[in-house]
Amino acid sequence: MQRADHVGFAVGSLDEALWFWIDGLGARLVRTGEMGGEFLGQVTGAHGAKVRLVV
Repeated sequence: MQRADHVGFAVGSLDEALWFWIDGLGARLVRTGEMGGEFLGQVTGAHGAKVRLVV
């Protein structure tokens, strides 16, 4: 592998994960959103799933 575009984490609690990254490590919240549909099913194999995301 020569580079990575991004990394994702699946967490049990988005609120607790945000606390860890922002308050604990000093990360900056850029945006929030939701994703679902055919594309998500194609890239994850979890057809019909919906996810909440933060960047």
